[in-house]
Amino acid sequence: MPPSELEAKGLLASLFDLDFQYFITLRFIKVIYVIAMAGIGLVSLVFFVSLASRGIGGLVAAVVLVPVVALFYLILARVSLELIALLFRIAEHTSVLAAVMGGPPAAGPGLPPYGTGPPQGSGPPQGSGPPQGYGPPPGSGAPRG
Repeated sequence: MPPSELEAKGLLASLFDLDFQYFITLRFIKVIYVIAMAGIGLVSLVFFVSLASRGIGGLVAAVVLVPVVALFYLILARVSLELIALLFRIAEHTSVLAAVMGGPPAAGPGLPPYGTGPPQGSGPPQGSGPPQGYGPPPGSGAPRG
């Protein structure tokens, strides 16, 4: 996958970008995930040995609980990193959309310029209101529209 526009600068140039226009997190997200997997595996091993050393009950608890808890933390780490990547992808796509759009929307045919509303005191637009046949319920004494 080619580097995105927001990742295009070199690593050192991105580190010293004080405007935070170029992101380095997506470059390291795989490394962060591998470190998280290794950490979860190491902590799981320590807990397994600790529980297994307490006898047969601890061994059963270690065989049942440690893999379930490790899997939970692995899923949690993965989802967290995917959310971080998602935020960076949203930022990337938003910058592309802003570049394509070229600024605030312009007025189209028959539309007022952007930011102006209907003239003050003009009332509702012509033809607004309930459709014909709607009105007071029958038998209320009021004439139907």
